[in-house]
Amino acid sequence: MTPEALNISRDLRDELAVIDPRTVPARFHNLRAMATSAAHAWHSFQDSGDETLSMRLGSGVHALLLGQPVVVWDQPAVKGDGKAPRNGKAWDAFQRQHGGATILNRTEHDKASRIADAFRANAHAELLLTSPGSVYERTILSTQDGRARRTTPDIAALAFVAEVKTTRSADPRWFRRDCRKLAYHAQVADQCLAIEADSGRRPDEAFIIAVETAPPYVVQVFRLTQRDLVEGEALCRRWMAMLLEAERSNAWGGYSDAVVDVGISLDDREAPHES
Repeated sequence: MTPEALNISRDLRDELAVIDPRTVPARFHNLRAMATSAAHAWHSFQDSGDETLSMRLGSGVHALLLGQPVVVWDQPAVKGDGKAPRNGKAWDAFQRQHGGATILNRTEHDKASRIADAFRANAHAELLLTSPGSVYERTILSTQDGRARRTTPDIAALAFVAEVKTTRSADPRWFRRDCRKLAYHAQVADQCLAIEADSGRRPDEAFIIAVETAPPYVVQVFRLTQRDLVEGEALCRRWMAMLLEAERSNAWGGYSDAVVDVGISLDDREAPHES
């Protein structure tokens, strides 16, 4: 094999490299993906590196609130007016220089700062954030049913755990629906299990701090009830059992292996759709 062909083979190997889910600790988002399908769970273990605007904004808010490094990408374009894009040699060098930091552009940083200021202005949220003994984003490595797990609560103290969520609406009428749809209650229940496995004591209380991403950046603190946590824990255990079976059988299929009848009924009137 020629050196050129060898280099091509190595490049192709790196491009096609995948992560075997069984070789890394499972995180909550892997379990939640399992609720959709085994194929989605498998994909969730692959590190795509893609970030949406909302993800960057959420990461920026978390970093500003929890004391993590944040830097601003504000380089001018090489040609013409405007700002340099998030690619190219200058971008790659900037990432290397600021490894581990959350990178935002000027607009994103200004907005994340306003959101963080609104968070701190809420007495209940600030009390949880600054409670004595609070630890921010400490990763907990544990095992569940013999499977390695990795969990990182946003805020953990001796008596409580709290998760920070950026959202379009913190209105309790709508946010409760988001909690169920996005399984926020299961995520916090999963964190309680990890803390108990790590320290031998489960938190007395659990909270979600929701902060809106549009003016006036309303902040609402939610306390999870015991019923919320019991239901969330049951979901996590069910998804873990499904993940373990997929890993055991090495079967990572989609929704169904069979041809499925459409069978439209009146019950489907409220189902989400796209045109």
